[in-house]
Amino acid sequence: MSASADVPRRPRTMGATPPSTAPAPAVVPAGVPEPARRAPRAMASSPAPTTATPAAAPPAPLVPAAGATTPMPMPMPRPMAGEVRKGVQARPEDLAARFPALNKSQLSFASTLLSSVVAGAFDWSQAQDCGVALQKQYGDVVQRLLDVASSKVLRTAPQYLSRLLALLEECAQDYAPPSSIIGRWLRKDKPNALALHRNEIDELKKKLSQACVDLEQPIAEVIAIRGELSALAEQLVAASMACEWLMERDWVAEEVRAVLVDRALVLTRTAALVQEQQLLSLNSASNMDALRDRIQEGVLIALPSWLSTMASVPADNETQRFVARDDLRQIIDRIKN
Repeated sequence: MSASADVPRRPRTMGATPPSTAPAPAVVPAGVPEPARRAPRAMASSPAPTTATPAAAPPAPLVPAAGATTPMPMPMPRPMAGEVRKGVQARPEDLAARFPALNKSQLSFASTLLSSVVAGAFDWSQAQDCGVALQKQYGDVVQRLLDVASSKVLRTAPQYLSRLLALLEECAQDYAPPSSIIGRWLRKDKPNALALHRNEIDELKKKLSQACVDLEQPIAEVIAIRGELSALAEQLVAASMACEWLMERDWVAEEVRAVLVDRALVLTRTAALVQEQQLLSLNSASNMDALRDRIQEGVLIALPSWLSTMASVPADNETQRFVARDDLRQIIDRIKN
């Protein structure tokens, strides 16, 4: 056995506190001052959240409202170096003394044409252009007349009238008195032409009724074109006189004067063509108006009255049949003429 086993152990008391092993407090000798006590240190706390002050927002750009336009600054006019050119001063009173045959509207138009001519810049090419716009306008007017002449109603209405006249002629022969007893007997077995063609006659009458309404538009257009031709003829004459007036100016070159002579003659001939076309347009309007009258009086008024009368005419009454035939002949002549 070891030596530590021979040392007797002190008995333990149950519930006793074991002796403290902490070091004893140091005893301060008398006369020695007690060291100053340190103040308790506070724990550093987290910094309080600071509220950031928002910076001032930049000014919003100026945007125009919807639909609004921002006015643009207008540039100031600057004087330009050069020479101011003015047109030829030709008053209507001065032109009236030279051309007494022109009316007031022609004199005013000629004065307006001459005001666009600059004496120092009037050359051969400008002389060639005198009155060209008026001639082009005449060509456009003639094309409009051709378009009216080729319209559908002017093509179909005469065709409908021709077919209706053929049917009415056949009906008129059907009502002719027989030349003998045998002819009267044969006529009884012959089908009635009016009953045979009644549906087609009614259909043609309906189409011609619509054509009578459609004819109003080309008639009105031709009348309007005739008025334009009248004004155009006066302007062409005034343009020709303006060329003649320019020929007499001293500042016009010889080669330019020769061109003006040619242009004056051409414009005079064009004015004559316009006047001729004006007469043709008047005849065209008269023909269309006569066609409308033939349809209205013969087809829409006289023919329905005759058809209603024939519904009550007996087939064996020769007197009434003769009267009906005579009335139908008058209707046919009215439609033809």
